[in-house]
Amino acid sequence: MAGQAELAGALKAHLEAVKLLAIKPGQFFQEVAPLPSYQAQALFVLPQVLVYVGGQAALSARPLVTGLLAAAGSYAGIALWTVVLRYTLRFFGERRSFFEVAHIATCSTLPLVLGWIPLAGAPLLCFGVGFYTYQGLTGAFKMNQGAAMAAVALPVVVSGLVGVLFSFVFLWLASLSTIFAP
Repeated sequence: MAGQAELAGALKAHLEAVKLLAIKPGQFFQEVAPLPSYQAQALFVLPQVLVYVGGQAALSARPLVTGLLAAAGSYAGIALWTVVLRYTLRFFGERRSFFEVAHIATCSTLPLVLGWIPLAGAPLLCFGVGFYTYQGLTGAFKMNQGAAMAAVALPVVVSGLVGVLFSFVFLWLASLSTIFAP
């Protein structure tokens, strides 16, 4: 019985934290301390990941493969966003540990529950993660609002410019084949 009561208490605390994050993200990041370990952070996002995986699998012709890829991709995306955000913050003079940045990155995944929606899900997910990351940077790290906005936008702009550069390179490579065509 003690194990069930402990589990129920942990579940209730988790739901209260997610509710505060959804309704008042600024207050959440100011008041809630980072979770004690990477495992706890991974478990914090598990409900959002499961909703995303379920939605993706339901829309797929191969639900098992899609579900596994969606789960792996979700956690890989969180890890990638954590690394990118950490080094972007260094550019703005924020010397934060990987663990501190991982807290903001994991808590910013609440919009993952919308990510599986066809056509609208990906943009909602991207803007939502950006919004929650901004709230985390200004709330938990007490960053200037402009610097926090730039820290969220800079990786997006840089990846867009790199994508444009690759597009031109691939177009150039494709045009080389037409030069030597008979």
